[in-house]
Amino acid sequence: MAHHSNLTSTATEVSSVQENSKDMQQFLSKSQYDYQNIYMYERCFGEGYMSAGGLETTIEFIDMLKLPKTSTGQKLKVLDVGCGIGGSAFYFAETYGAEVLGLDLSTTSLSLAQTRLKERAPTSPVALASLVTFELGDALEMDYADGEFDVIYSRDALLHVPYAKKLPLWKKFHQWLKPGGQLLISDYGCGEGTLSAEMKTYMEKRQYALLSPSAYGALTHSAGFDDVRCHDRSWQYCQIARQEIARVNSPEASAAFDAEFSTADRETLAKVFNDKVEMCLRSDRSFILCHAIKQPVHFEYRKQVLAVCKKIYAEHLVWGTDGNVSVRIPGTNLIAIKGSGIPYEDLTVSDIVICQLDGTRVPGEKKPSSEVGIHGGIYAARSDAKAVVHTHSMYASTIASCRKDIPCYHYSVGELAAGDDIIKCADYYCYGTPELAKAVVAAIGPYTNGCLMANHGQVTLGEDLESAMYFALRMENICQMYMHTLGIPGGAVILGTKEMDECRARDKTYGQVEDGTGTGHGLGCCK
Repeated sequence: MAHHSNLTSTATEVSSVQENSKDMQQFLSKSQYDYQNIYMYERCFGEGYMSAGGLETTIEFIDMLKLPKTSTGQKLKVLDVGCGIGGSAFYFAETYGAEVLGLDLSTTSLSLAQTRLKERAPTSPVALASLVTFELGDALEMDYADGEFDVIYSRDALLHVPYAKKLPLWKKFHQWLKPGGQLLISDYGCGEGTLSAEMKTYMEKRQYALLSPSAYGALTHSAGFDDVRCHDRSWQYCQIARQEIARVNSPEASAAFDAEFSTADRETLAKVFNDKVEMCLRSDRSFILCHAIKQPVHFEYRKQVLAVCKKIYAEHLVWGTDGNVSVRIPGTNLIAIKGSGIPYEDLTVSDIVICQLDGTRVPGEKKPSSEVGIHGGIYAARSDAKAVVHTHSMYASTIASCRKDIPCYHYSVGELAAGDDIIKCADYYCYGTPELAKAVVAAIGPYTNGCLMANHGQVTLGEDLESAMYFALRMENICQMYMHTLGIPGGAVILGTKEMDECRARDKTYGQVEDGTGTGHGLGCCK
């Protein structure tokens, strides 16, 4: 059961799941999800929910997507497969302002979902009735447009999909998602090892087509998804199930439950939960949480920018949402740049934005950094610039706040200021303005690999992200040393042209280079 390559043989061995969606529809509506069972699940997990943990796990899982809130004005489109009675659909709409299409095969579930929608809409903080739509149908038979959805979401429903149809369905999910779109599924699965005879009988009776966590991940990869994270959350299911058993059997809750249903129903429900816990404990059953991303366009460049963003944050060159990073995409008029106002801790590949050199947004992309004008201006002025890093590092920002240029007090200054041996401080203008962008481009000039920004920070460029990052670190080091010299009477002794020319000559044979083509200690001192 553990391997995706074994799905066909597993299907023959374990289950004869019905292939016809109408048969499955009748099975779901008249057995597992008849009205009585739905109401009992709601009693356990809260109104609108039939999945373990109800609203609590819904919030926990959806938070993994790091979606923009309603206030950003971005209209998300979500497909909720196996939407049940609508709890998750309502949460997406009310929390994120998303347009949600809830799809389910169970007529009883959808009937209650529609009822809940009508009951909830009048008091909802959003126009719920216009945001949420429920549709009866089998996802395998649906035909949505390519790139229709930002998120495809499913809670504990896809175990009903026959083994032979899982990969075709997952490929449809991939097709229906926008580039950079996300897939989030929680589902019941089986264990990684050989299953007991008891478990196989259970799966046959319930018409479940279960996969192990590793097989679930392999399936998702095979459908074309990237950055697949598939976790066994059996521990969480066991914890939730035990809590629900204890709660429903408490004196107050049991009396209310028995009055609405019956003591026998409560005992049966508790046994169902207990049985599932026991299956998990003996490694027959698992509870799977799978999160995956459809590779966005220019994925490799987004990944490169994301990696440097994470690095400048780890190096304490930025705080919160300060600073930004970009790379020019070869052969295009595009750059990949950090999205505006997104904390570094939360950044994902989808938060790295593709935009035009002049900052014009590409349709479907998030808002680029507020300093996109600086990046675009540098690329336009410097054909050798392929990457830009802007930080608010401590020492560079301190010197910049004094509005000081940095003279060539140490030969390492020549690594950044290869032209006139001075690192300039650009004039002050408010952040995000065209005036600031022009001032930065002027301060950098035709040869320098970076500058300070008055009362702001620093910006560096390079032939690639690695070199731009190196210069950002070097700039901070240079500023730290220079600040210390300012506290010494008489200050630093400034190196002249003769001394710097001598350093550049020495750089040509520095290190292991013997043919006179060396570039010195860094990445460009002797240009």
